[in-house]
Amino acid sequence: MEDRATKKYISAAYQYAFSRLVLHSTLFCENMLEGPKLSEEEEEIKREFGCLLKSLTEGTEELLEVEKLRNRISAGAEILTAYSDCFQIYEYVVSRTERRFVKLPPSDYTPEEMADALLDTLVDLGQRGSPYSYLKTVISYLPVRLTRQKFYSMVMERLSIYTGDPKGDVEEFLYMLKTSAMALLPEHMDKEKELYQALETLRQTDFQKLDKAGYETCRTVLTRGDDLLAEKTDFYVSVQEMLNELYILCLTKDKRAINTSSDQAFWQGIKKIQEALETGEGLSYEEEERILERMEGIQEEVEDIVMAGSPDFSDPVLKKLERLMSGSRFAPLEEEEASQEAADREWIEQKGKELCGDFDKLFASLPRAVTRSVMATVISKLPLKFDSRQEIWDYIRLSLESCTDYAEREACLEFLEQELRE
Repeated sequence: MEDRATKKYISAAYQYAFSRLVLHSTLFCENMLEGPKLSEEEEEIKREFGCLLKSLTEGTEELLEVEKLRNRISAGAEILTAYSDCFQIYEYVVSRTERRFVKLPPSDYTPEEMADALLDTLVDLGQRGSPYSYLKTVISYLPVRLTRQKFYSMVMERLSIYTGDPKGDVEEFLYMLKTSAMALLPEHMDKEKELYQALETLRQTDFQKLDKAGYETCRTVLTRGDDLLAEKTDFYVSVQEMLNELYILCLTKDKRAINTSSDQAFWQGIKKIQEALETGEGLSYEEEERILERMEGIQEEVEDIVMAGSPDFSDPVLKKLERLMSGSRFAPLEEEEASQEAADREWIEQKGKELCGDFDKLFASLPRAVTRSVMATVISKLPLKFDSRQEIWDYIRLSLESCTDYAEREACLEFLEQELRE
């Protein structure tokens, strides 16, 4: 038999979910009328969500169907993340060609002066807190002039820092490195047709022979890509939020402590919203205000109970509820088992060689400018390994001095100047 604390937590989760579902689905109705046109994939997702909402109001909902759509949304969000990572890599390349075509004043800094200024800032940050994240940002802006072998050597050296850490943590980090650097892309990226075409345009660009028209095309493609990603990410996030809340209701509605008047308001409101989605006509202003007014204060009443967490970590349903309310919208519903075994040096070296092999295959298909961008992305995410301030100063200065491409070096100095000002 469920104890009192468990019953209280389940009832709070139920109220928390239904008040948020009403809010989020009302906003979703508005966006469907006023927002950007949906793709075929998004229209299908909207239709499926509407069917799930209808089955909830009719009492015929099935967790498996909610879970299937939730997994589809998570896969779609993974594809959008991959596009975002790809566009960032090409943004790095395009932004460093700008001064070939746009007249801008030269930097006020020489490489040596910039290294001095950045090191002074790092020392100051070290006195007030940790300069680590600042240094990582600085390194991400520096030009990269490494041979493949030098790059692989750096990767292997930096990965050795993880010796002794749990293997699961290291594998998660390696996965993040590969996905952010285009070495591992999800399947079915071509489902997002406009984004796919934008990426193909960038992939087919000859950056070595880039002229002003080509630069402007790339800039337009990247701007449109960013706008599309923002629109599509908003859609996927909003649907996933509602699915999480729907899932919570499915888990709790038959186990909650009492049936309150606020329940009645929820069921009446959600039925109206479901019908508005089904017809595509939306809610009238008066209907929307009335529905939202009846939900006022409910989320705040139970938030402390929900945020305190599950009273029983051994109960799989309660653990699932906590994951759904964690704020990590795309978190898997089941906790994934990650190896806690310590990674020894031999295992790290093997994983490092596999990673470098993946990068080697990728670099064979990329022009030099894009290869350098991938290297910069990886280097900025690897752990730092500097033994002294002098070593940091030398690294910054040499990175800038070794870049003989005037446009790229000036662009890098401009990014670094902005970082100094901020």
